[in-house]
Amino acid sequence: MIADLYSGTPDYLSEISKIKGLIVPQGMGESHSFMVQYKGEGLPELRGFSMRNQVGSL
Repeated sequence: MIADLYSGTPDYLSEISKIKGLIVPQGMGESHSFMVQYKGEGLPELRGFSMRNQVGSL
């Protein structure tokens, strides 16, 4: 959804990176990833997971 909002700008991936930087300013290192997902007004959601933990559970 965020990609849809910024798809008209030449550097929309940079805009998405700025949004992530507002949420987690110091980053989460190489072991974690997170995705910003827009679900509409009043429904914010942020989920994260560790690749290390996921690999260990296989």
